[in-house]
Amino acid sequence: MGNYRFIFGDFRDKTMHIARIFFKPREAFVVDDGFASYLAGKKYLSKSVFLPNLNKFEELMLRILNQYKYLKESKVSLFSVYSDLLIGDIFLKNDFKSVGKKINNKNKKYDKNMAFYIGTKLSERGALTLEDEINILKSSLIYIRSIGKECTYFAKRSTSKKKLDLIEALGYKICIPEYPLELYLINSEYMPSLICGFGSSVFSNLPKLFPNIKSLILQYPIKVFKKQYGRYEYNMFLELLKNQPIKIIKIDI
Repeated sequence: MGNYRFIFGDFRDKTMHIARIFFKPREAFVVDDGFASYLAGKKYLSKSVFLPNLNKFEELMLRILNQYKYLKESKVSLFSVYSDLLIGDIFLKNDFKSVGKKINNKNKKYDKNMAFYIGTKLSERGALTLEDEINILKSSLIYIRSIGKECTYFAKRSTSKKKLDLIEALGYKICIPEYPLELYLINSEYMPSLICGFGSSVFSNLPKLFPNIKSLILQYPIKVFKKQYGRYEYNMFLELLKNQPIKIIKIDI
């Protein structure tokens, strides 16, 4: 067994689990603040199952190689903002205290009239149609403007030009960053006063780093999700937010 830690970013990544066979680390950690980390913690890690579901061929090959039991039973810990919602010593909370100490909020200028809408890849991955997503963004912008703010759509780098053109035509400004939102804001002097959108761990993380930024979930209609598990996961996410100091506004189309 190697005398080192093995760190990876997504429990669902099977290639990283295969790498555990070759490296045989002393400790293994998933470092992930996405909602998928909570789902993995609840479905697998909290039940002492340290390998995601495999197809029949993958499981058969690991059993032939005598590695299936090792991967399934060798402990993997989770470092995440969601860890305090899970029970067990393998769940380590990311509270952002170390990062927060390095940010000088006194030098940042907050624009009370500026909001960032956090982009998603929901239509790209087939969770809902592009038409429904654009209609939701249209209704969202109407609400955002009703509270006296203009909005910049903070896009994913992989977002298509077609989608961005449609969003810009609604009246959003477009920002295509080189870095994740947290890093973008750490390096920015001018800041929004509000982040809003579909919902993600960012809505809990940012107020810890930037106390002057408020979070607003613009809740998507459940009916737009094409698959049952998409509706289930979004409902679970919203349920977790009920005890958080985050405002939720229902958006309809």
